[in-house]
Amino acid sequence: MIHSNVSIGEGTYVHEGAIVGEAPRGRQPGELKTVIGAGGVIRSGTVIYAGTVIGDRFNSGHGALIREDNLIGDDCSVGTNAVLEAANRIGNGTRIHSGCFLAHVTLGARVFLGPHVVFTDDPHPMCPRYLDCVLGATVEDDVSIGANATILPGLRIGERRDQECRSRRRGRRQPGRSRQGRRPARVLQGLFRTAVCLARKANFLSLI
Repeated sequence: MIHSNVSIGEGTYVHEGAIVGEAPRGRQPGELKTVIGAGGVIRSGTVIYAGTVIGDRFNSGHGALIREDNLIGDDCSVGTNAVLEAANRIGNGTRIHSGCFLAHVTLGARVFLGPHVVFTDDPHPMCPRYLDCVLGATVEDDVSIGANATILPGLRIGERRDQECRSRRRGRRQPGRSRQGRRPARVLQGLFRTAVCLARKANFLSLI
């Protein structure tokens, strides 16, 4: 199904069973423009919400979900059952494998995400001021992140970094041009008791 106010470039094939231009909550069908470039493949089960802009030669796997206000460059792919929540920024040549989850994330060019990489954006769910406090991660150019890694809110990963599978990264910045070894996850005691709302901190913008 292709809704109104959708522009699809020459040669892009939309499989039967895909939905393009789905209206997000609070919007009317056709109110937001959706743009998909030329030479792509939108496979069955894919749902692309209105207000998203996707470049040329895009490929989606079966069941991929791309919410509103996503900007995706040329030569990108989003794998089977991957979920892109709202407001991600994806650079050219980036590959997002099956089962990944992204929310308010910025990915540079030629980033590789292995299967089931998860990005979180809420420092202390459920925050009543979520939209003020939301803090997505930033991944610079030419970074590879292995399968099942979890990236916590606000992290910036430097260019040409290789992060191994099943890692969990937290903090402000991880240096570029390096390789991060595996570190097993552990329970953080008192996480919700000690959390500070980032919207109240004077240096909130410096963390982005």
